[in-house]
Amino acid sequence: MQYDQQAFQGFMEESFGAIVRPKKVSEMILVAEGFGLAQNLGITGLPGRDEFLERFSTTLGPIIYLAEDVWKDSLSFAIVLTHECTHVTQWRADKIVMPWLYATWGERRSSLEADAYAAGLAIQHQLTGQCPTTMNDIEAAVSSLKTSYMLREEDVDLARGKMMAHAVAIKDGLINVRTAQVASKWFRKNVS
Repeated sequence: MQYDQQAFQGFMEESFGAIVRPKKVSEMILVAEGFGLAQNLGITGLPGRDEFLERFSTTLGPIIYLAEDVWKDSLSFAIVLTHECTHVTQWRADKIVMPWLYATWGERRSSLEADAYAAGLAIQHQLTGQCPTTMNDIEAAVSSLKTSYMLREEDVDLARGKMMAHAVAIKDGLINVRTAQVASKWFRKNVS
């Protein structure tokens, strides 16, 4: 699979009013230091400093900070950018309440993440033909939610169920997350 990452990035930025930046910028390094401090204080359920910078992309309002590893692989770039653009649309739908609920209410956070993961799964399926279709397949994404998003077990169960429903729909050819629909259309036109 070959495509122009810059062209896809520009298309997604324009389509969703997103601004994409590398993660290793001063404001994210400061946040990463906070994660490192939390880990040193024994707070669990959060990534460490380096893991936050290298593995976790982050969206704050319309700004997407893509983790270093994402830029290196075209498939990861497509999946993660679509995932993060989903967070931009979630924020745009409710700019005031969404960030508060995401930060303070695990059930809402797990639901928002499940939809964003589904967007990435739809693009993964389109570009590779692979889509998780069993609970075991879904566990890879769910394990990240368990270890890095400070979710209670019942919130993780909600995300697991919602992600499984999305995966079944994707396998049946249905894409029900708008960002994935838009990205999918671009890939149909631009992937060789």
